[in-house]
Amino acid sequence: MFQCIALPLLLLGTAQAVEAPSDRLQAALAGHVAGRLGVAPEDVEVLHLGVGSLPECAGEATFLLDSAPSERFVGTADVDVRAYMGADDCFRMHLQPRLQVWREVPVAMVRTGPGETVRWNVGRVPLTRLVGEPMDPSRLEQGSWLARTTLVAGAPLTELVVRPAPDAPRGRDVTLLAGTADLLVAAPGRLVDDAFLGDRVPIANLASGAIVVGTLLAPGCAAVGSVSPRLQEACTHVQEP
Repeated sequence: MFQCIALPLLLLGTAQAVEAPSDRLQAALAGHVAGRLGVAPEDVEVLHLGVGSLPECAGEATFLLDSAPSERFVGTADVDVRAYMGADDCFRMHLQPRLQVWREVPVAMVRTGPGETVRWNVGRVPLTRLVGEPMDPSRLEQGSWLARTTLVAGAPLTELVVRPAPDAPRGRDVTLLAGTADLLVAAPGRLVDDAFLGDRVPIANLASGAIVVGTLLAPGCAAVGSVSPRLQEACTHVQEP
């Protein structure tokens, strides 16, 4: 869809301040990119317009700009331009400008190693530094997140570089419970993998040395076999001080 951006001339008293045609087209391009990406026009830098001289009519023309729905505007872009004055065409051309678009996204506050808890705030970064979709701040606020790889201070946070902290990390000691409504058996265990509540996870039975599969019912308690209401209640009591 073409986007119409009219840039009128500015009048200062009796003198007329006229923008250079290339500046007017550059401003129209920044407005088009900003509208497509949902950012402010000042967050769009046109590093190179991708065209030399423009026809004389460009100084007073209205510009229509169009780009493919799949265009991401990262680094370079493909944009079609139509310029007209009134009902008359001025020119049509295809641009391949060089762009730098900035976004405010969650970033790492300090250098963070793999497996370490990520401290974050919101920072302004160029799209060229984004690998994947930025994390939603509301998701980050819901719990702790760990780095998948080494993050430098200011690195944008995406699901490719962070992961949610598990409810119980690998190596945590847990109580293994098994049995029926009438008889429960407990044994010490240790998680072999990270786990979230409700996950089935391999657990080392420290009493027998065997590896069993249990369901994590609380950060320090897992049930072996079918999960009954009796086992769920028992795990709740295990967590009480």
